[in-house]
Amino acid sequence: MPQMAPLPWLTLLLASSLLIILLMSLLYFNFSYTTNNTNKVSFSSTSTTWKW
Repeated sequence: MPQMAPLPWLTLLLASSLLIILLMSLLYFNFSYTTNNTNKVSFSSTSTTWKW
């Protein structure tokens, strides 16, 4: 029985690490997407100001 005890702990650690990685990747992609949108908007505004 003591040999079978660490298995659930390992599975819990793996599951928690995978969930954390997924959450971090989602947050990173959302942040990068928003920053890219703001950069595009700022670039378009600067281009319009340069045209004016």
